[in-house]
Amino acid sequence: MSNLAPLKTLCNGTTLPMLGLGTYRALGSEVYEAVKHGLKIGYRHIDTAYYYSNEDHVGKAVLDAIDELKIARDDIRVVTKLPNTCNRPSLVIPALKQSLENLNLPFVDLYLIHTPVCRTPMYEEKVSPEGKNDKDGKPMFDDIEPKEIWKEMEKCVEMGLTKSIGVSNFNSQQIQQIVDNCKIKPVTNQVEGHPYLQQDHLREFCAKHDIVLTTYRPLGGRLKPHDPDILNDKFIKELATKYGKTSAQILLRWQIEKGHIVLAKSANPKRMEDNLQIFDFSISAEDMEKMRSLEVGHRFCPYTDSKPSPQFPLHLSF
Repeated sequence: MSNLAPLKTLCNGTTLPMLGLGTYRALGSEVYEAVKHGLKIGYRHIDTAYYYSNEDHVGKAVLDAIDELKIARDDIRVVTKLPNTCNRPSLVIPALKQSLENLNLPFVDLYLIHTPVCRTPMYEEKVSPEGKNDKDGKPMFDDIEPKEIWKEMEKCVEMGLTKSIGVSNFNSQQIQQIVDNCKIKPVTNQVEGHPYLQQDHLREFCAKHDIVLTTYRPLGGRLKPHDPDILNDKFIKELATKYGKTSAQILLRWQIEKGHIVLAKSANPKRMEDNLQIFDFSISAEDMEKMRSLEVGHRFCPYTDSKPSPQFPLHLSF
């Protein structure tokens, strides 16, 4: 199929399609239909998480697509994530086993630590998204270093529960701690990324360790009144006209030009199809250079509630 995304080879020799289908905030039949349609039209990288509460419908869509559309399981990459309430050694393996049960799959292709922040779990030895609050109703956090969690992530690979492991929302110091103490390196760091938050320093740091950057929220998405609207940025719209593409396609292609793996979340069939149409053109080096000026350091996902955590990653610039 001509619109299959090119594959990015990771540091352990496995591959991941450079365009993935995100599933955050998509539930029930909506996410089922989106994933199944996505696989039908050419998506081969499906990103979910325990925290999204949709692993069951994602897994059913994958299995039904394999059966009905005759897609080989080996051609699909399923990614899920460890919830921050399970960021303690005793809960890593149980959490992945729970995700596999939800997905109805014997293994995933990539398992990520969703965030370095360790939310104090409501139940000490039970996999649950619920965390404890203090007497004032504020979230409680544990002080557990990433390297301790990573040891259990490595066991997940050794047990055959996942083919690859990586991190999400980690800063350079947290990644360095893992690299300095690991047997198996992270293959990717999944972070927010778009022209208003270009992540160049983090990408360069990760590249030194052969870790690929995967980006989410590539199209922005206004969550608060003061959030900027990237899709209607004047220069992005000028480029869309110049290349005969939509603003969304320009923003996604920009990620490919940067060498990122990018996640595009949509349940709209037309937009899903449009998002795949980014491999028949390229953005010139001159225009890529001009896009550097759009950097303003804006985060649509500042994770403000997690600031009290000892592992809050955004105290550092990268």
